[in-house]
Amino acid sequence: MKFGLFHLMQNRRPGADPRDAYSALLDRVRLAEDIGMERCWLAEHHFTDYCLCPSPLTAISWLAGQTKTMVFAPGILVLPLYEPMRLAQEYAMVDLMSGGRLELGVGIGYQDYEFRRFRVPLAEAGERGLEVLDILEAALAQDSFSYDGRHHKIVETSLAVRPIHRRPTTYFAGATTHAEIPRRVVRNGYIPFVYNGWAPFEMIVNTREKYDRIALEEGVDPARVPMALERFVYVTDSKADGRAAAEHFRYTARAARALRFDYVELDGTTIRDLPAKDEVSLDTIIENSIIGDAESCAAKIADEMRRARLTHYACLVGVGGMEQKDVMRSIERIGRDVMPMVAKAGSGR
Repeated sequence: MKFGLFHLMQNRRPGADPRDAYSALLDRVRLAEDIGMERCWLAEHHFTDYCLCPSPLTAISWLAGQTKTMVFAPGILVLPLYEPMRLAQEYAMVDLMSGGRLELGVGIGYQDYEFRRFRVPLAEAGERGLEVLDILEAALAQDSFSYDGRHHKIVETSLAVRPIHRRPTTYFAGATTHAEIPRRVVRNGYIPFVYNGWAPFEMIVNTREKYDRIALEEGVDPARVPMALERFVYVTDSKADGRAAAEHFRYTARAARALRFDYVELDGTTIRDLPAKDEVSLDTIIENSIIGDAESCAAKIADEMRRARLTHYACLVGVGGMEQKDVMRSIERIGRDVMPMVAKAGSGR
């Protein structure tokens, strides 16, 4: 199991300075490295305070220069919104500048609010995203390549800047209902990157079962298909503190739904806290999340590892308007208390 942090760089306070979010991010990443976490994933979103990271590669290049061992990945690059040849060069450059501490995280996106502002039809996200991925993989792996697609046509080209990892570890988020993408994930050895929000964990188990079926159909051993989970994790011995954290997580889930289904309301660029029509109770959110004392959190994580055969666990931290001191205290306890207990459970001791 590879533990890491997932960062949204979120703001819930209208008018707050984005530099505060970046400063908090750096402190969290440094602490994660100190406590033995291996990975950090950085989200990409645009035009609202749901996520103050429009360029994960820019953030990663900054963070890599201030860390030593942490491995980074976008979580994820929204492929249909990119010019693929620029993306390939920028990815290669950050891989070199980080000393090879860069993995690839990709997806096709889901927020029509963002797509309209990039003048890209959300209905074309799948086909556009796959073309960008084709080009990105060819550009990184091959000495020279060309491409003839519906949306992109590339004449014979070689990159002057080549990455250390010509075939990087690749996470693919979402798109589980797409006709082709899950099969490509299995065939190409990508790592499915999954998320259940406030839904019961059975949603992730069902996704694992779907990938197992696809693997058998594609002639791949299901046991060789990895899986990464993004999961809100907050360690606290106080029920009141845990309930407050769950409220911040509920805000994040509400904001994501408002953006997905295009009913978002804003104060400037800050998303208003509007209940979702499919919303569950705060008690259910706590039950379905990893919130509580170290022992209960570790037991839940170990159980989820077993049930979904997880290989990567991305702890979503610092959502909504959570105080930095609370986030840092929880991260420290994940490393000091939770990770050792999960490791012990996984070894059977």
